[in-house]
Order: sequence, then C-alpha cells, then structure tokens
Amino acid sequence: MTLDRNDLELLRDMMTEVSREVSREVCGELIKESETRMMAYIESHVEKKIDTLADGLLATNERIDRLTERMDDMNETVLANTMYIVKDARDKGQAKAQ
Repeated sequence: MTLDRNDLELLRDMMTEVSREVSREVCGELIKESETRMMAYIESHVEKKIDTLADGLLATNERIDRLTERMDDMNETVLANTMYIVKDARDKGQAKAQ
C-alpha cells in the first residue's frame, strides 16, 4: 500500500487540524489557570487593600462630620458674642449721648 500525493496532503491537513485543536485546548487550560491565579491574587491582596482604604475613608468622613459640627457650634458662639459686643457698644454709646 503506497500513499499518493493526495493521501499525504490529506494526512498533513488532518495532523495540522489535530495540532490546532490540541493547541486551543492547551491555551484554554493555560488561560483558565492564569485567571485562577489572578483572581486569587486580587482576592488576597487587592481586595484587602481596597477594604482598608474604604475603612480609612469612612473614618476620615466621620471625623470631618464631627469637625464640621464643632465649627458650626463655634460659628454660632462667635456670632452670639459679636452680637453681644455690638449691642453692648451701642448701649454704652447711647448712655454717653444722654
């Protein structure tokens, strides 16, 4: 049994196709392994850092809110004191005028 040129071409085409499919499967497995490693890294390193950052941001916002409330209280006190000083100065000015 001898193989002619057409038989050899057919065999070569079949081997090429099988090789391509094996390459696709191997590439698919490598990609899945890479994805798994990337997800594990993200979950163990990146997510922890993002959670820590978010916690720090929340704590900072709470401090800012407390400081804002204190500033509002101080502004009210300054306004009340200013009004008292102005009223007192006006009253003294009126007393001298009489």
